[in-house]
Amino acid sequence: MINLFVQHLGRRLATILVPVCLLASLSASAESESQSQSQSQSQRQSLSDLYDRVSSSASGENQLNSEREAKFVSSAAEKRRLLAEVTARINEEERSKTRLKKTFDDNEDKLAELSTAL
Repeated sequence: MINLFVQHLGRRLATILVPVCLLASLSASAESESQSQSQSQSQRQSLSDLYDRVSSSASGENQLNSEREAKFVSSAAEKRRLLAEVTARINEEERSKTRLKKTFDDNEDKLAELSTAL
């Protein structure tokens, strides 16, 4: 009789413990999967954050490069303008030098004639 009772109790426990064990196993599996998904989401978020930072940094660098290029182009244009201005001034001074030299030579010739006349 006790044997029968133990067998009956064993079957009852088995019918109760098997689903409980399965639930515990599924719960642990779900928890593990949840942690895995959480880690996966965390990694995706980290990668997304990294991408956003890199993208933002690249955008900032592109803006700085554009500003540098604009300054360079402006500076080059200013240097070309200054070079043209200086070249024009040099040409003007060369013409003035030629005119003054001619005047000097003409005056020297007149002085020589006047010295000869005296």
